[in-house]
Order: sequence, then structure tokens, then C-alpha cells
Amino acid sequence: MSDAAEPSEGWLAAAGGRWARTVARIVGDPESNPLEVRFLNGVSLIAFLATAVMVTVNLLLIEQPWLDVTLAALASACSGVTYWLSRHHGLGQRLATPFYVVLLGLVSASWFSNEGLVGSATYVFFTLLVGGVVLLPHRGRLLWVGLSLAMAGALIVVHRRWPELLFHYQTPGHRFLDVSVYLVLCLAIVSAIVLTLHREHERERQRSADLYARASAENRKLQEALAKIHVLEGLLPICAHCKSIQDSQGRWREMEIYLADRGAVRLSHGICGQCNREFYSEFLDDEDSGALS
Repeated sequence: MSDAAEPSEGWLAAAGGRWARTVARIVGDPESNPLEVRFLNGVSLIAFLATAVMVTVNLLLIEQPWLDVTLAALASACSGVTYWLSRHHGLGQRLATPFYVVLLGLVSASWFSNEGLVGSATYVFFTLLVGGVVLLPHRGRLLWVGLSLAMAGALIVVHRRWPELLFHYQTPGHRFLDVSVYLVLCLAIVSAIVLTLHREHERERQRSADLYARASAENRKLQEALAKIHVLEGLLPICAHCKSIQDSQGRWREMEIYLADRGAVRLSHGICGQCNREFYSEFLDDEDSGALS
């Protein structure tokens, strides 16, 4: 059973790696492009492709589609230029705010051409609000939320008070097609945003866990090293005759024992050359008068 699972897991890992490399080529490398820029690249590319499809569909299936075609063409051009400048010229962080402001204006105009609340603009408004909160700089997010909500509120009032300003769909089929396409598109964009945020959160949590593990390991090594090192500080009372040292409890202890207890070292005795010559000269030849260790 495990043998059969291993090839499938390897295939899934390889497929996931290929998919990640493909996405990186399309929206940008995660190592060199911030999350906001990759979001902008992905959203602008999807918006470009979707609006280009809607332009084609309106031209082929709808009678007198000029208003819808014009708005979709403007959105497609704006999205395509934004993607190209961001992906190939590194202007993503500068283009995020203008891109969303232009799209908000186009969606507001499409509100009138697509029957207001019953059309597709409602879904696009929601998607723009979510995308702006993710993509825009921190200082502009609250302003963006306030602007989007104020614009949506004003359009709802227009729909309620002056419904004659709204353009109705030419046929039920036209309405079904428009609402269906934009509903699927908006769901796909919001899902991509949520999934990407979740993946980035998991990646950041794993990175934090790795850093914590490394820091804990280094801290343990440091504590172990400090536990082996005892530094002698201050003045040590030492006997002028026998060289014993008085400890903190007032006891006189031999220097070897005191240092072994405090310094975590083991002492080895020897005889220096001077003492050797002074005390043991009768036992040594002339050439053996050096130190003994």
C-alpha cells in the first residue's frame, strides 16, 4: 500500500512544482516580487482576458452593444497595460492605486449600462473591494474601503430613486450571459486571493517556525557553553603563605580545589625549572635541570 502511495505522492509533488514555476513565470517570482505586485499581475491579467472575451461575445451576440463594448474594451486596455508595465518594467507598486481607481470608475459606469443591482456590476464591486484591501498600500486601504462603500451607496440610491437612468439588458439571454460570466470571474479572483493569502500565511508560519527552531538550538548551545564557563570576578582572599583561598562561606580551601570547583577545570601538578633547581638539584644532572611536567 505504501509502495503505491509513494509514486502518487511524487507525481503530485512534481505537478505542484511545475504549477508553481508556471505561476511564477506569469505573475512574478515570489523571491523578487512582493505579494501585492504578484496579486496585481494576476488580477490584471485575468481582467484583461475576461474583458477581451466579453468584447468579442458582445460584438457577436448582442445587437447595438456599443456601450458594453466600449466599457469592456477600456477595462481590457487598462488591465493589459497595467500587467505589461508591472510585469516587464517593475512598476507594479506605483500602478496599483491608479489601476483600481480606473476600474472603480468603469464599474460605476457599467452599473448604469447593466441594470444596476440586478446586473453584473454588483459582483465586480465586491471583487474590487476585496482586491483593493489586499493590494493597495497600508495607508490607502481605509480610504479605498470608504470610497468604494460611498460609491456603492450612491449607486444604490440612484437605482432606487431614478431607475430611468439605468439601461436594461436587451434580452434575458444577454443578462444571463453577462451575469454568469462575471459571477464566475469574480468568484475565481476572490478564491485566488484567499488561497494565495492562505499559502503565504502557511509559508510565513513555516519560516517563523524554522527560525524559532534554529534560534532555540543556538540558545541551547550557548547555555551549554555558559554552563561550562565560570568566570572568577572580584577580589580573592588568598593566604600569603600556603596560597589557600577563602570562599564565600569563609572557609579556606586549597587553590587546586577552589579553582576546580569554580572553573570546571582539572589541575595537573608539575615542577617548574626554578623549583626543580632549588629543591631537587641533588637528584638531577646538569642537562636535566629544566621543568618537570
